[in-house]
Amino acid sequence: MASLRQLTLADREGGLALSTASGWNQTAEDWHRVLTLATAWGIEDQGQLVATASAIRYGNDLAWIGMVLTAQSHRGHGLATQLMTTALAHLSDCTLVKLDATDLGAPLYRRLGFKDEGPITRYVGRPPAGHHASKGQPGADAFEADRSELLASLGTPLSLEDGSFAYTRAGRLLPFFGPCVGQGEALLSWFAAQQPGEFLLDRIGPAPEGFRPARQLMRMYRGRFKPTSERQYAGAGFEFG
Repeated sequence: MASLRQLTLADREGGLALSTASGWNQTAEDWHRVLTLATAWGIEDQGQLVATASAIRYGNDLAWIGMVLTAQSHRGHGLATQLMTTALAHLSDCTLVKLDATDLGAPLYRRLGFKDEGPITRYVGRPPAGHHASKGQPGADAFEADRSELLASLGTPLSLEDGSFAYTRAGRLLPFFGPCVGQGEALLSWFAAQQPGEFLLDRIGPAPEGFRPARQLMRMYRGRFKPTSERQYAGAGFEFG
């Protein structure tokens, strides 16, 4: 019989197996970050993790739901609904809850009271050479709430003298660029100069030069709406906003 429980760091490999089976880009380190910074829940069937969801709080102003995954063998049985109901009860004191929805998940989220903010696209590619800028210190963030704990977990950012900054991390399939605030084109070129090949970024807006769409999700919200800032050049990943 399937049972729902809160996940711990011991569930990292089980979560990774689920996201890998779905073709997602998360690494074991990404799952460690989710299980450390967010609250996550899972449903087990015969000792195997078959569905997950996570929720990270940015104070009481904003929370972000992510890692909503169900094994192919267990879809259509209401597991995601159970997990989302649990997550939303946990976040009942938050002013605003957001998530980035796949086509598969969007109908469920709308039934639970989420509304569309607008599409967000995962792009893949590599920028052309040509953008040059001077190094500096990272400036103020442009996120809807305080995400300083998340940023600290991502290491040291690339930053320009005007305060623009970007974080990068390894991915299971390709490196990931983001979050990025400010001059994204210059920071993309800087990152590209440090490593070969293509990489991924999540962006509300058109494709940067040299990039093409890989997939598109719908950014959705529930609660007192606050729009995504135009200064956010790229997001931190669908699980973090």
